[in-house]
Amino acid sequence: AGRMAEATGAADIAERLGAQRRGIEPVLQALTRAGLLDSTRGPRGGYRLARAPRAIPLIEANYRVLPGQENRALAGLSMGGWQSLTIGLNAVDRFAWIGSFSGAADTEAVKGALAGSENTNAKLKLLWIACGREDFLLDRNNTLIDALKAAKVKHEWHLTEGDHSWPVWRQYLTEFAPRLFQH
Repeated sequence: AGRMAEATGAADIAERLGAQRRGIEPVLQALTRAGLLDSTRGPRGGYRLARAPRAIPLIEANYRVLPGQENRALAGLSMGGWQSLTIGLNAVDRFAWIGSFSGAADTEAVKGALAGSENTNAKLKLLWIACGREDFLLDRNNTLIDALKAAKVKHEWHLTEGDHSWPVWRQYLTEFAPRLFQH
């Protein structure tokens, strides 16, 4: 099983959401009190999921889906794209199809996938990453793409026109979705 993602600071979460830190602090504190997040202080501190998500067994038990890693995809936009990359690349034994629309993972958070590129490449069917030229996360995406190339992790990089907005993400979805589950 993949390891839990590194802790992420409130300031970084706020920046990724395009929100002010003081606006998300109460939400993060409430999620911590509810036991959904762990909070750690110090230089490597921040927030992380308190436990591994249990969505996969729940979905497989209640819906008509095919089981197995090759039948699972994880994709998201903005912060959801960051989470898809961070969670998905740390759980290639669970997900074969990963998409990120204007998200960007920190290379440190996916170092296992980078260091184990042979395993990553063997397990992933598609790693699809897109970002607009005017998107404020373009630099972070370029850093990730450079790291993926250096580690020889197979991926598709789509640099498009546009910014961090719904019209851009709609286009990404229309390009990404038909590629899923094409064994």
